[in-house]
Amino acid sequence: MSFDVHVSTTGCCCCCCGVRFVQRLPPVLGYDVDTNLKPKWDFLVNTLRLTTFDVSRFPAYFSYPLEKVTMPRMAYLAAVNQPNAVWGLNLILTPSDDIFATKVTPVFFKIVFLFHPILRWHC
Repeated sequence: MSFDVHVSTTGCCCCCCGVRFVQRLPPVLGYDVDTNLKPKWDFLVNTLRLTTFDVSRFPAYFSYPLEKVTMPRMAYLAAVNQPNAVWGLNLILTPSDDIFATKVTPVFFKIVFLFHPILRWHC
């Protein structure tokens, strides 16, 4: 199985694009492709329908736990009919659970506990 990701928004495959990506997220060099990067990439492209542009704007996407942070938050936004593309990955993933639940989507706060068991104590 091959796993090729080009982080360029211009379509080039030059070295500088990959260098910029690594400069912004150096730990990516130590991530396992099959167990870490590929599942996150597949979720980003196939489920979220986002592109390399979104990753180039927020390469730290790959540093967040897929099943504990990314998937529950994306499921929550989908359940409350909030498109993830409008928010941007950085606004969805960087806040703590408390801030995400109370500040990012305050109108739908009570629904959060359905998607993230850690937040149930808030409701």
